[in-house]
Amino acid sequence: MSAQAKRPALHRAVCAQPSLTWRPGGTVAYQPGNSVSALAEVHAPAAIGSLPVPHFLCLAPAQPSLPPLPLFDEASLPAEVVAEHRERDPPPPVHVYALPDHELGGGGLLHRNGRLFRNPDVLPAYFDMVLQPPGQQLPEIWGGALFDTPAAVCTVNFPLAVAVHPNVVYGHFLLEILPRLHLLSRLRAAGVAFKLALHTSMPGWAKAIAALYFAPPDIFWYDSATTRLRCRYFIVPGMMHTRHLFHPEFNAVVEELKAIQKPPAAPAPRKLFLSRAGSRGRHGIANESAVEATVAARGYHIVQPEKLSFPEQIGLMQGADIIASAYSSATHNSLFARPGTKVFCINRLNHYQSGIGALRAQPIGYFAPDAGQFRTAPQGDAQAWYTVDCAALAATMRRFEDWRPS
Repeated sequence: MSAQAKRPALHRAVCAQPSLTWRPGGTVAYQPGNSVSALAEVHAPAAIGSLPVPHFLCLAPAQPSLPPLPLFDEASLPAEVVAEHRERDPPPPVHVYALPDHELGGGGLLHRNGRLFRNPDVLPAYFDMVLQPPGQQLPEIWGGALFDTPAAVCTVNFPLAVAVHPNVVYGHFLLEILPRLHLLSRLRAAGVAFKLALHTSMPGWAKAIAALYFAPPDIFWYDSATTRLRCRYFIVPGMMHTRHLFHPEFNAVVEELKAIQKPPAAPAPRKLFLSRAGSRGRHGIANESAVEATVAARGYHIVQPEKLSFPEQIGLMQGADIIASAYSSATHNSLFARPGTKVFCINRLNHYQSGIGALRAQPIGYFAPDAGQFRTAPQGDAQAWYTVDCAALAATMRRFEDWRPS
């Protein structure tokens, strides 16, 4: 990345620029289905935006996800966990889409006549739980002014790129938004001109990460609660995966970011425990302090990742031989650890971490904390807190540390 792309300050573009026009937008009724039924293809970055219809550029062809490494204590795990760990459905090609005649709003959703652009390599499958029933209202934080809200429409005379979606949670940002920022930075390097559209309600840490890729003049800010955007065409990169089975090209995302790492001031800890003691989430360890005492006795360095800058988190991961954590967004930081680093998860919410392990050649173990059972991801307003048997945890971690996967 260029020195310019690393500027930490963010520029808030305001709609006083002469290239902007405004009109009343009113309401748009949500309609089921995809806004695009067919896509044309272009074959060079310079051709993006050259067609009056939706089109795409392929940056890398489809190929199988990388094979997973061995799974710790496989015989004791449920069959479906083992099957998902071994799954290797081919990820899609790495595509960048160009969409004329759309509007952008909410937390990063594009619609045309009420239908969203919903390609599976752009919007993760879990969005379907919210977007399926006709007329269902999006959560306020997701939809903003997109549907069912009177809005102003701001039209700009330059292309806008869209990297974010409404679920700006750290782990989902790593897996679903970082690759899109990476692809957009590649397009800029290839001479494609655009501004990155970001909404002002994004959390500060997400703004800081976006600023690693785009200098302040290259970011166009909008208010997701009151405004929709229109332009000649929107540039929309894919995530390099569906269902978190990663295209091998995703490794380029990681390698690019490792260049900005900030190593720890002291010698890097070899055994890390990523604490959620400061988390206000809806799932995790109820007896976290007892668990932390248990792992500290085994020589683990306890860290709360959210207290570190993003470059510091990347640097910390680089020195680890073992990373342990309650299964959470923080665990996905193993993306930045070396191949061969072992990852120990207390609980298992989904198959994402197995996909990361396959991509980064990292062996993984899952510890079932609740009477030998995994606690599933909470839905709606549900909670998923569990109490860990610390004696069983210590015994299992001892075996995991001695494990030499072949």
